[in-house]
Amino acid sequence: DRMGNSCTSGGAKVQVSTVHESKEHSRDRDAKDLASIVKSSCVDLEDGRYQLEWQSEMAGSFVVSVMIANVHLVGSPFELTLRAAPPEVDKIVVSGEGLSSAQAGRPALINLYCLDKFDNLASQSGETTIAFGLKLLPRDSKEDKNTVTSMSFETNFRGEQYELLYAAQEAGEFGLHLWTDADVSGQRRFLPGSPFAVRVSGVRASAAGSFLLGMDEYFQGPAFPETLASLGDDVKASLTAGSERLQLYPRLRDEFGNASFATDDALVAYYETDESGRVDVPIKQLKELGSYEITQDLTKKDLHVVHVLLDGEHIGGSPCKVLVCPAQPVASKSRLIA
Repeated sequence: DRMGNSCTSGGAKVQVSTVHESKEHSRDRDAKDLASIVKSSCVDLEDGRYQLEWQSEMAGSFVVSVMIANVHLVGSPFELTLRAAPPEVDKIVVSGEGLSSAQAGRPALINLYCLDKFDNLASQSGETTIAFGLKLLPRDSKEDKNTVTSMSFETNFRGEQYELLYAAQEAGEFGLHLWTDADVSGQRRFLPGSPFAVRVSGVRASAAGSFLLGMDEYFQGPAFPETLASLGDDVKASLTAGSERLQLYPRLRDEFGNASFATDDALVAYYETDESGRVDVPIKQLKELGSYEITQDLTKKDLHVVHVLLDGEHIGGSPCKVLVCPAQPVASKSRLIA
């Protein structure tokens, strides 16, 4: 009362008004809409105390005025912060280059824009209860995505979204599983779009780490061992002209042994013979990272020297030599000599 005594009964005309601190954060709602969304109430406890309550679908900072007979109480006005509700998993927008590609050992970025069920930014909830987890699993992995342990990653908040930075430890084709436990209940819920197909490359492929497969398939070819030996100690492969295709498989690796990539013109293949000289051979890129295929019909008997170069340097196993032997005779191609 006027003398500073505590009131022991109710009946005072307590007025409560709530105004958003900044129109910039009102998400384009007009004053009428704002008044209906931010509801304040005053409950008379009939003992000199009054209980103030607020209910709102809008998170943010508000200026609250509490008055009796149009006069502010001591401490009024004051700032009230209403926090966002827990984020809705289905409303989380996921983006970033880390959803499709990464380099082994280097940070890959994922952006998360989180909203609650009323479209409030999760960033406005202060001490957030959002907990994320992620894991890169090989495409043919049998691990249970619902129980697998999250890999380590860094979480930052910039602007209006979260940034997750992860570093893959090996190259290859993976599924990126991304989940959240919004209320720390232990129940895992996967974000929209999860799992994401991610190709992890090594750093740029090097000739020293790359190699050629497939030549050993021709070690038991049609040529006699003594015939091969007469051509040199490094000639061990042979095939039959026209009936067998030469198939070789370049495998590109970085200096650490990770499957890697090369630009279209960096990897070249060709063969040479004494008769034909250099003949370029097409290279097909396979689906698996760092895997390529060379397929070539060799129809002329001769010693073929096959070269596979990356950035002008031979990869492991190149150059290699294969002797093309004549096929079985056919009457239409054979002739009598008197």
